[in-house]
Amino acid sequence: MMIFPKKVLTGLLVAGILAVGLSVGGSVYAAKEEQKAATQVAKDYVAAFEKHDTKSMLKYVKDTRAKEATELQAMYEQLIKENDMIHGQMKLDRVESLADGKFQAIFEMKTDLNKKGWAQYPLPMVKEDGEWKVFVDGSLIVDTKN
Repeated sequence: MMIFPKKVLTGLLVAGILAVGLSVGGSVYAAKEEQKAATQVAKDYVAAFEKHDTKSMLKYVKDTRAKEATELQAMYEQLIKENDMIHGQMKLDRVESLADGKFQAIFEMKTDLNKKGWAQYPLPMVKEDGEWKVFVDGSLIVDTKN
């Protein structure tokens, strides 16, 4: 049986703790950077909405409601037109971290039709080709009348 001196054992223990700490710290940093990137995409989506720039909006969204790009473009142009008529305003409240490195953007929208004022719209963020996007599939229902 080999007996290690206390200094060697202490050194190994400290090295192990540092290695674990650095790897955990690195993954926390990476998660914060991912959240920062997802937040920027959500902000850019809102800015494109405010400018009525449907082409830019489509760069920041993964929308599964239409198969053809031209159909999706028409849907977003209609969205802008309808929101103009009801004085729609959108803002980003926050992007929150979910489990397993996923994020959710919490948007707020206000229109003339919304009796409650600002209504929250939580939408998931997905990563596609290394880029974060706001995910839209048409399943979100928000009560704006009560």
